[in-house]
Amino acid sequence: MAKTTSIIWINEFEVRASLHKKLGNVDNSAKAAIHEYLSAVEETMKKYLWYGHGVKSGTMRGSIRHNKPISLGHGIVQGKTFTDVEYSPYVEFRWGGKYSYWRPGLRAAQPRAKIFFARHLDSCLSGDPLSMSGLSITPSV
Repeated sequence: MAKTTSIIWINEFEVRASLHKKLGNVDNSAKAAIHEYLSAVEETMKKYLWYGHGVKSGTMRGSIRHNKPISLGHGIVQGKTFTDVEYSPYVEFRWGGKYSYWRPGLRAAQPRAKIFFARHLDSCLSGDPLSMSGLSITPSV
């Protein structure tokens, strides 16, 4: 009985190119997920502010917004939700948190974050990275 040996050759350049492309897709997907999450946070925070509950003119509600998420490199993406109204800390922390909007808004939007990240990242990470790159994996005897 003859012994057989299988040799698998993988083009390292194509593997690296495929992984680099996947990492770029991860950054873009993470940016999209964070943008969607920050939009949800902004919307939820605004719902916690209504007339008679921390709102007199609507100025603060209108000032709550978020920036465009940026990539800091190495898979780190950052985004911020903010308000530039001077009296917003007083509304949030004064009166024993009676008119709090920031913390409850974050808590209410948090469960949706998993949905946003799963949707965006699953689409870019699905499948085998080697098979998706069109690599030639050639067994020989």
